[in-house]
Amino acid sequence: MRIPRLNRKGKILRNLTVVSLALFLTAWMLDFPCWTQAGLLRRAERQYLITLGTSQPLCRRDSALYAWTGDRILIAYYQWTPLGFCLTSTDQGQPGEQFILSCDRNGRQEGMYRYPVYTLAGLLENIQSAELQVDARLPDGTAVVTYVISGQREGANCFTFSLMRKTVPEEESLLAQQENQLFRGGFPGCSAVLCLYGSDGQLVEERIYARVP
Repeated sequence: MRIPRLNRKGKILRNLTVVSLALFLTAWMLDFPCWTQAGLLRRAERQYLITLGTSQPLCRRDSALYAWTGDRILIAYYQWTPLGFCLTSTDQGQPGEQFILSCDRNGRQEGMYRYPVYTLAGLLENIQSAELQVDARLPDGTAVVTYVISGQREGANCFTFSLMRKTVPEEESLLAQQENQLFRGGFPGCSAVLCLYGSDGQLVEERIYARVP
């Protein structure tokens, strides 16, 4: 039996149907991504049984959306796709904890070396400046050096700390060799001290971390 040829309108309808079906299947495979930041946040709220729409967005950084639920920090990790925000995982801080410090160990790459970038997110509107001291150690526990990093404000509720090495890779000093090992073989979790300062330059809070997650 010969299939009748489609006219121009029929071909357009056929093509639209195929495209719509392909988009639906793609969205289904991605668990129907959210079109907006608010939609992404609502989906994260559902996972922790938080009343929808009550969380206050704080900042978005490195594929993570930070929000304040009223008593803790909520983090929605996502992947951006052409169809929208695809929620990959969620996390939340401890009750009463108003900010969270995290470390992206592959944050900045220069040649064969990767340098960590720390992110501080939370209720930080009244914080004028921030400083992070990182005590770096090799995987075997050998102390290398203490890095003092001034925070870069990325918004009203976010600071980033980009670690800069003290030597250049071509140096032959012991410190240069240690830094090459430190930033080439996977940066280990190191202890740190976070200092937050108010508009008057006075220390508002100091927090010690045995290991920054």
